[in-house]
Amino acid sequence: MTLYSPTLTVRRLVILKDTKSVYDERFHAGVNIIRGENSSGKSTVLNILVHGLGGDVSQWSEHALLCNRVLVEVELNGKVATLSREIARTAKRPMDIFGGDVDAAMSAGITEWRRYPFAGSEGKQSFSQAIFALLDLPEVQTETSSKLTMHQLLRVIYSDQLSPVENIFRFERFDAPIVREAVGRLLCGAYHSEIYENEVRIRLLEKEETAVSSTLASIYSVLGGVQHSLNEDWAAAREGELWQTLKSLEGEIEAAEEDLFVNGDNETFSLTEQRTAFTDVQTLQANVSAVRREIEELELEAADSAAFIASLQTKLVALKDAGLVSDEIGTVDFLWCPSCYATLERDAGDHACHLCKSPFDDERLKMRIVNLTNDVGIQLRQSNVLQKERQRLIQELRDRERVVENEWHSASERLAALQRTPSSDLRSRLRTLNQRAGYVQREIEDVQEKAGLIEQLGRLSARKAEIAAELSDLTDRNAALIASERDRLGKAYTEIADRTRQFLRADLPRQEAFQNAREISFSFGGDKISVNGESYFSASSLVILKNSFLAGFLFAATDDKEFRHPRLAILDTVEDKGMEPERSRNFQKLLVTASNAAKVEHQIIFATAMIADELDNPTYTIGSFSSHDDRTLAV
Repeated sequence: MTLYSPTLTVRRLVILKDTKSVYDERFHAGVNIIRGENSSGKSTVLNILVHGLGGDVSQWSEHALLCNRVLVEVELNGKVATLSREIARTAKRPMDIFGGDVDAAMSAGITEWRRYPFAGSEGKQSFSQAIFALLDLPEVQTETSSKLTMHQLLRVIYSDQLSPVENIFRFERFDAPIVREAVGRLLCGAYHSEIYENEVRIRLLEKEETAVSSTLASIYSVLGGVQHSLNEDWAAAREGELWQTLKSLEGEIEAAEEDLFVNGDNETFSLTEQRTAFTDVQTLQANVSAVRREIEELELEAADSAAFIASLQTKLVALKDAGLVSDEIGTVDFLWCPSCYATLERDAGDHACHLCKSPFDDERLKMRIVNLTNDVGIQLRQSNVLQKERQRLIQELRDRERVVENEWHSASERLAALQRTPSSDLRSRLRTLNQRAGYVQREIEDVQEKAGLIEQLGRLSARKAEIAAELSDLTDRNAALIASERDRLGKAYTEIADRTRQFLRADLPRQEAFQNAREISFSFGGDKISVNGESYFSASSLVILKNSFLAGFLFAATDDKEFRHPRLAILDTVEDKGMEPERSRNFQKLLVTASNAAKVEHQIIFATAMIADELDNPTYTIGSFSSHDDRTLAV
């Protein structure tokens, strides 16, 4: 069968009580039926399955809490992985992911697993992000700044018995329409990854723009009392004027010192001030060199890290394509030895390399792809965080370099002046000249500081203009993409409505609106479905409507590869709310008919206490028929 991306298929479910397996069943593509008497544990198994896939289950049965861990062997776009989570009352449990099947996972060492938290951070992936990467799903950030998770997707993939049947989504206490709408748009394929990337970039730019504007406001506040043009030419001219004034003063000081030296009393002259100034110059020169060395080292690290990040991004793309390339190309046959060009004999069979005679192991290749994808994703996220910190440190060091250079320059000028004229510690008549020279020196330092601020002002003003231009481009681009996605969303809604209408019209003649269904309307944000403008029906008809919609959503995704629906539906409501047996069995058969007609990989898992006779065979059923004496969970 054709495999669309994304496709999530459950291959095996293992539930443990301590180290003992209390449930271990294999699943298959297409229809999977868990059957048994009412209250025999079917819903408990489905709840644990959804928990294992990443759902956050808030209410556990007493039998579920007797278990302590679930392992779910899945195929994620054809790649096999095992997901493992602890079963506990506390919510938002982490997940362990192993690249391979359950048997290999249970014998693997702890270092071969990867643990992911429920919620990610800047430097650490959540398990939803890891699974999304393996399913080639974009990370969707909603307007509430929260990222969509596997839990949110499973709310519309899994229909449980405790949620209101008139709603599309599984019940959640704090349920934002914005989040539901984002889930619907994503699954319909109406959330372009470029829009997400642009929105992330827009948020970063807006944050940077706020920081730049704040810094500019601070600089303007410092320079607010200056009654002239704030530019580098003014600073250079003013500094030049002050240096001329200082040189003139130093000339006066030099003449006065010389006069005292020739005509004054025989006094002892002190070189203490020169020594102090020389020490200051040495210290500041060492500081300048140290800062420059730090900058050079960080820039080298940043360049090396940028190359590493680029190689990780290339590697991620290659890993995503690796499975497809392997499937398309298959094995490579050599007619001649690539070393000596002798004719090769084919005696290794179809399951081993005819060149080196090693057996093929496609599963092991897929296991390696899963593990490598997870590892590279973690490395990439951590490297980006470190790179951002390096850039921040480089900028801080550049600012520090400018300050230290100014201090060193001022100290050097002061030392030069002192070396030209030996200063007497005893001559009070030079005090006035020295005070004036000190004032001019401080004014020079003030102008140098203002020059630094003016340079920073120009740099930040240019950056603010760049940010504004990029924000404008990104906003225009997203507006165009959003317009095109409205068309995509309209197409997806039409396909879902068509498929839902097929199920409703094939229902037993119990609800006239279903038999004459024309207009199927639904809203993910509003969490409602209506038929011909009506949404009030009997409880059993609402069950049919909800399951028809979820099934219609799934099969629309098998018709159209642009859907980002994982082609999985888990239904625990096919006979809820007083459903009569014949009506439930009719719907079961409709699911099987639609599944058999599909040309694309998909999976439906549902539970029933009244299975249709023609479906009660291993082609569709999972495990044995459970009862109160022989429960689904062997606890």
